[in-house]
Amino acid sequence: MKYLIILLSIVLFALSFYKRTVTITNQVVINKNANLDNIFEFLINPNNISKIHPLIINIEIINKTANSVEYYFTEKINLIGIYSMNITSKNLLSFDTNQKRVQNKVNGYLGVELNQEYKLIPNENNEFIIVDEIELTCPWILSSFTISTADEAHKKMMVNMKNLIESS
Repeated sequence: MKYLIILLSIVLFALSFYKRTVTITNQVVINKNANLDNIFEFLINPNNISKIHPLIINIEIINKTANSVEYYFTEKINLIGIYSMNITSKNLLSFDTNQKRVQNKVNGYLGVELNQEYKLIPNENNEFIIVDEIELTCPWILSSFTISTADEAHKKMMVNMKNLIESS
């Protein structure tokens, strides 16, 4: 029994170094009254993230340039039952004004990394499709919880974004 526990401990320790990467894609259609420039301006302002992301409770901008914003955000992650913890991550939001391209790189807690890209696609009905594509890499041992939490949060974020943009 002692050897089984030691073996299981070694396997779990080794698995904590193995990383898993997944791609999660969500999208929403913004009505025809929306303006591409306004949507783009909304996406490149980190302070708007806390308005739409269900887990983010604080944003602190560190540095701004013409094509990027470096900032910290704090997320409140619900664990088990009433227990939660706040996690602060460093982000780099970069954007191309001409191509209306927005990317976000997150160096998270415990080796979690997220690369995000927003794509703004006009359609034939004079509406805009906003595609949120994230590539999430995390330690295997945390992957089930991390992936499901990120997927759920980004689905809610896209609905919140649609509602906020269309109401303004």
